[in-house]
Amino acid sequence: AIVSLPAVHAWGKDGHTAVGLLTQRLLNTKVRSTLERLLGSDPSVHGDFGLAGAWADNIKSNSSYNWASSLHYVGLTGTTPDTCTTYVPSHCANGRCVVTGIANYTERAVAQASEADRQEAVKFLLHFLGDIAQPLHATEVERGGNGNKCHWNGAKTSLHSVWDSTILVKTINHNFDGYVNQLEYDIVKGKYASSTASWVSCFKKTGATLDSCVVEWINEANQFNCNYIFPTYYAAKQRDDLELGTSYYAENAENINRFISRAAVRAAYYFNTLFKGKSS
Repeated sequence: AIVSLPAVHAWGKDGHTAVGLLTQRLLNTKVRSTLERLLGSDPSVHGDFGLAGAWADNIKSNSSYNWASSLHYVGLTGTTPDTCTTYVPSHCANGRCVVTGIANYTERAVAQASEADRQEAVKFLLHFLGDIAQPLHATEVERGGNGNKCHWNGAKTSLHSVWDSTILVKTINHNFDGYVNQLEYDIVKGKYASSTASWVSCFKKTGATLDSCVVEWINEANQFNCNYIFPTYYAAKQRDDLELGTSYYAENAENINRFISRAAVRAAYYFNTLFKGKSS
């Protein structure tokens, strides 16, 4: 019998937790101290950046946060390099998407507001900066790949789920701490060390802002959809029976490791820039 894999959120809990923990380790000393003090008094995370990174998915079961569901993604279009679009405000339905969510909580994180409001803003920011690193959160095609049915080693699933969680769970292989430690090493001293400057090069451009860099990263994510994810998928004649497994994992595990590492580097730089000169 064919079984179905469960639906998951962006990067799944493991991915967002990894982004949160790595971001904490990559922050400069002053900003890390500021955010550790702020989140340390938050009863929902108790100073745990991993919990903070996953918080915005964990609250989806709380109906009082239903209004936030549209803030995890943005609906760009295109399935090939020739049809790929870049972000314009009209992609943000009713002005509510991950672009406006990041902009809003960027302002609120450093506003003269209550501690609880600033805590919530930082948690949303940390999560949304992780969301935009998952390419399928930058496209409206088949609801971000949720409608692109496929199989993973015989189990029925979707393209979105494969990129959100399935590949990552296989990579982690029940050793989450080891996984995060390896990515930290790769970022600081290993194979990604020579790339980190280019990952945040947007901030060095003339006239760059936090908002403009977020848009650049989203366009980059959708370009990956158009150049690789969708062409690979639609090349299969029997799309609903597309089997993704050993070879697909081998081709893409490294992509996902890189995307998570890049998300953490960018989030740390983002918070370092946002909180420069500020203290809790």
